[in-house]
Amino acid sequence: MERAAEFNITGVDYKLTMGVTKNIIPAIASTNALVSGICVNETVKILTGCNFKLKNSTYSFGQTSINISQQNDERIEDCLVCSRQAKTCTVSKTQMLKVFVEELTEEL
Repeated sequence: MERAAEFNITGVDYKLTMGVTKNIIPAIASTNALVSGICVNETVKILTGCNFKLKNSTYSFGQTSINISQQNDERIEDCLVCSRQAKTCTVSKTQMLKVFVEELTEEL
């Protein structure tokens, strides 16, 4: 009531406050439980090797449903980020980072 009076919010009473509280607090608790369950699922997959790790997307649609789908991202063979090829570079101890970056970009 003090906050409502401070910010000139009208229509605030005990019934409205309890209604808002009963809607918000369960949503926060269920969201935390959902995220915790997904973390446990990934941990079990890492520890047991029973499934692909971090290759799935999880979508939650409130109280109606949850969807977990797997997607395989394709690797581009000559990509520096997603390819499995290692690139070896020889760099002197005195070479500046700017020069090294310029050499890398010239190769692309």
